[in-house]
Amino acid sequence: MKSSIYKKKALVVGTGQWGKIFINFLIRKKYLVYYANRTLETENVLEKKYSYNQLKIFEKDNNEVFDILIFCLRPEDIIKAWKFYRHYSENILIEKPGPIKYKAIQDIIKWCQRYKKKLLINYEYYYTETALYLRKIFIENHQNIKDVKLFWKKDLGDGGNLNWRLFPHLLSEIYFGNENFEILDYFEDRFTIFAKGYLGNIPFELNIANSKDRIHGIKIQLRNNHSYLKNEKALYYDQTLIIKNDRSELEQIIYLFEKNDYKLFEDNHSMSMFIVKVLETLLDKSKN
Repeated sequence: MKSSIYKKKALVVGTGQWGKIFINFLIRKKYLVYYANRTLETENVLEKKYSYNQLKIFEKDNNEVFDILIFCLRPEDIIKAWKFYRHYSENILIEKPGPIKYKAIQDIIKWCQRYKKKLLINYEYYYTETALYLRKIFIENHQNIKDVKLFWKKDLGDGGNLNWRLFPHLLSEIYFGNENFEILDYFEDRFTIFAKGYLGNIPFELNIANSKDRIHGIKIQLRNNHSYLKNEKALYYDQTLIIKNDRSELEQIIYLFEKNDYKLFEDNHSMSMFIVKVLETLLDKSKN
């Protein structure tokens, strides 16, 4: 008789919106999921959705090693949890952007390198088939690009904290492996972020706004009046479909841990530190 002993095991730290998304995703992928919250107390409402062989509360005396450890926490809560849970897996995923302190994210990366842990910061849209294809186009044809526009409209609920909830997502989508990047204008309130600047010599605009409809994408306008448009599912050249994503974003990011491509992990670390540096700079300016 088969039992949960044959399943992979995951530990999810944090049971907010993204914690619940990962719990549900991992259970659908046949993981036995343990969850940890701030108090390590059972969440009855959460557990009622699943069977005991699918979801369990993490207990302090647990000495298991999990197949994957996922941190789904606000930036200010990461470090304390990190110090307690970091030993529980060889594969560690931190929900973006991690701590918004350059030295803190750098210390996390260095610790994982020292102890040979696989670490990814969860910029899941960066690794889709459409994103990989579009990045190749950008790098090979940057001299033919007129401008780049990024946009994300969705129901933002009560709003707030857009600088770490959504802004890092869009920054990752215009990260092309270098720091030749400049923000000239930046505006933020509870329901809006607007930024514009340059990727090298290519102008870009970035918009985040509240909307009943979800619209998320990037448009690369070419000098010949044609354009590429990437949404969450597919990439188009003008109106012609080029490629669709075969996997969901979360399937793709979990799949990456099966690879032993250490350049992939190093590139993720470089991008993550770059994005945190941008965020830290913007937040410091807003205080002055």
